[in-house]
Amino acid sequence: MARAYQVVSVLFLLLGLFVLYESLQLRYFTMLGPGSGFFGVWLGSLMAALAVLFFVRNSVPQWRRDEPIDLIPGSLAGFRLAVTLALLALTVVLLPILGFRLTVLGLALILLTVVGRQRWWVAVLVSLAASFGTYYVFSLLSVFLPTGPNGI
Repeated sequence: MARAYQVVSVLFLLLGLFVLYESLQLRYFTMLGPGSGFFGVWLGSLMAALAVLFFVRNSVPQWRRDEPIDLIPGSLAGFRLAVTLALLALTVVLLPILGFRLTVLGLALILLTVVGRQRWWVAVLVSLAASFGTYYVFSLLSVFLPTGPNGI
């Protein structure tokens, strides 16, 4: 199993280096701030670094785990995965209708209570901060997210 992990880490290393190379062809910084290559440089660098760490972890015998990983989740994990994917698909549909704040509020509430099994008051506080707080931060940056009925 370690050999397969090593092959996968080399593939991710090559992908990270490719992203880094292509991003270096773009402008890293402009007069207004980060340019179009900024995100790609950091993403490619991080991907390559993590791939090297993954390769080393699976190459040193005392750090390696030889038991196989279950690729098919159990019934509870499968249910949580299905709920999460369905909610993400529903978010895409509801975002232009309900707007960012209401859609993300509902998404976060359901994910935190059903999938994450958090207490209801923690879910409400985190969901309000995630939806309305994120909207506020983006509005400060002059990035306008979709609004719903009555401007909410």
